[in-house]
Amino acid sequence: MDLVIVLMITLPQLWFYIVYAVFAWRAANCRQHTTSCSPGEASISFIIPVRREPLEYLEQAVEYIHGLGIRDYEIIIVSDDDEGFKQVLFDKLHEWRRRGLNVWIIWRSRPVGYRTGALNTALWLSRGDYIYVLDVDSRLDKCLLDCAMEILSSHEDTVAVVGRWEPLNLDARLSEALGYSMRFIVGAIYHGRNCMGLNVFPLGTGTLFKSRYLKEILNGWDQERIQDDMEIGSRIMYHGLKVRYLSDCAVYVENPSTYKALRIQQSRWAYGATDVLIARWRHILGSRQGVLGKIEAILFLSQYIVPSIVFLGTVMLAVNAFIKPFDVLMRHTHLIIALAISQWFFGRYYYREVKKHIDSSWGTLVNMGRSAAVTTALSPYYLYSTLKALLRIRVQYARTPKGMYQLSSSRIRIPWELILAVLYAVTGIIYLLNNATLSGLWLIANSSAYSYVVYRWRKDVFFN
Repeated sequence: MDLVIVLMITLPQLWFYIVYAVFAWRAANCRQHTTSCSPGEASISFIIPVRREPLEYLEQAVEYIHGLGIRDYEIIIVSDDDEGFKQVLFDKLHEWRRRGLNVWIIWRSRPVGYRTGALNTALWLSRGDYIYVLDVDSRLDKCLLDCAMEILSSHEDTVAVVGRWEPLNLDARLSEALGYSMRFIVGAIYHGRNCMGLNVFPLGTGTLFKSRYLKEILNGWDQERIQDDMEIGSRIMYHGLKVRYLSDCAVYVENPSTYKALRIQQSRWAYGATDVLIARWRHILGSRQGVLGKIEAILFLSQYIVPSIVFLGTVMLAVNAFIKPFDVLMRHTHLIIALAISQWFFGRYYYREVKKHIDSSWGTLVNMGRSAAVTTALSPYYLYSTLKALLRIRVQYARTPKGMYQLSSSRIRIPWELILAVLYAVTGIIYLLNNATLSGLWLIANSSAYSYVVYRWRKDVFFN
């Protein structure tokens, strides 16, 4: 049993750190120079799915698109809001159209398919040569549209082009940590993967598609899946088509600034990725990708299984303290050493990326530690969502709260973060009192992560 615990804690992390370190190394040594791209003559349909989004966010998104100066565009807003909000939207629509903005609103009384259903509704009514899905809290560089249209028009086998994700907001502790972490992780797995010739998945916002391919070959998005980008990316791979990545053109996305919003977002992503893995693994294995590309795509969709297994191993280690508190981890020091080395290589590239944006070394380390603490605290939710996907339990699409919706609280919840912080602290001390130093320190470190989240975001821990 002790070997099982150690393997659960070390092997998934070894895979994660080694793979991401390789991608980060490749990205750091691969420069993509995009020549200036001229605006295309083709038309673009912007699709904005909304449900309980702050009205000011929607207004800003529409104004931003109009301000890009695109010659031929249309904005299709698909609303799944309550009927009471419908008139507010249509009043705003009349104002936009009086000003000459080419905006349309589709209000759905029944949100069939939720986000993917909304995307399909707009897709089949769109007239643009290209499709760009836009979240109300994201912005894009004009160069992404210009260069993506140039690439798509000159490469018949390319169905989509993805831009580089950048943080739009760095005004809170959490959003700052997530923003810098996102810069590193997305840069590594997208730019690094692209440089290695591996498959690139579309992003939910930040991808320009060929409309004709979406309609005639892919037949739109799969309304049974809640993770639309990973799902359609798997089918793009199956059809032998390509998705290209532009590292020089940015898409700015708003990161959650509250732990509650992040918990909802990450739970949905964990379920969605695992659900796509189960539904589309045959498409990936049956694609024209090489063996390495297929394996990597499967592992990419398995990314939330990694922290889930580590969490289970850590809980088993904690329970073991009440049964036989010997140093489980010390018995397999070769695996611990290998994990430490892989963490060092990963952390080296991570530190370099974050340090580009933060003046002090201490501030960089604090930012990295904050991100690691939050990721650890989310582990039980990764496990819960992953298990629901594996057991094929259907869930409704839960949108990430934005604006004022991030701050609203409804009812008391079980504070799992506090419970785990106490469990790990107690069992860690038990190990230390029995001279099981390594196992004790591992649990104390995990307890510190949960304790930090409880301290910083108390309201989000105790209330939904």
